[in-house]
Amino acid sequence: MVKLVTARHVIDLVARMHGCTYAMHGCTYAEMRGPSRQYSIVATRDAAMCAVMVLKPSLPRGQIGLLFNRDPSTVQHALRKRGCFDRPRVQALCDELGIKIVDRHRYPEPGEARAVETLARIIRRHGEGHLRLVLSTLTETDNNKGQLDEVLFWAASDMVRACPEILERHAGDWLTMWDVCPLGELQFIAQDLRGVVPLIFAFVGMLYERVVKAFGPRASSRICSMTAGEIRHE
Repeated sequence: MVKLVTARHVIDLVARMHGCTYAMHGCTYAEMRGPSRQYSIVATRDAAMCAVMVLKPSLPRGQIGLLFNRDPSTVQHALRKRGCFDRPRVQALCDELGIKIVDRHRYPEPGEARAVETLARIIRRHGEGHLRLVLSTLTETDNNKGQLDEVLFWAASDMVRACPEILERHAGDWLTMWDVCPLGELQFIAQDLRGVVPLIFAFVGMLYERVVKAFGPRASSRICSMTAGEIRHE
């Protein structure tokens, strides 16, 4: 953590966020402070505001605005748009549930995830409680810790939203179903439909078929009446 935020610190960090070096980045600090509404400069400016929060989280919004010649409301909007307020909550949840967040340019090992922005979007759309259920579903089942990617997070989110009664009344059976589900194989099969339908649609459909096999027809719209131990895994 640096004690003083400088223009070079900001641009260096933004460049790393974009996967390049300072010399390659191609947007100067003066351009970020200027009036340009060109998308590439606005996007870089927004990313730089988030970078300042990473470098010095305690800096008031007004001070961040002075760095970029912007008023505090513009800063607030940029930070919210980039999900800066959600990332600490994502980090806290992942730490609590034993998920290690790694750099987005690195291939994650089992138990690691790099799709931080995906998790932040899930929080923005459905709330922190929903994300907790999604991550718990995946981390409390040993079979799934090597599959923590963007597609799986969205698919698990869809399943949690579709089957809340099952999750509430039969949590143990729900986790058992996920534990025996061959997620990697299903994702591989879904690749056959790339370019025909969105990959997530194909994957979610196959997952729901597993839910129906385990809990019976119309599993998403009724409270499952099965007793514990009656779960089926054909």
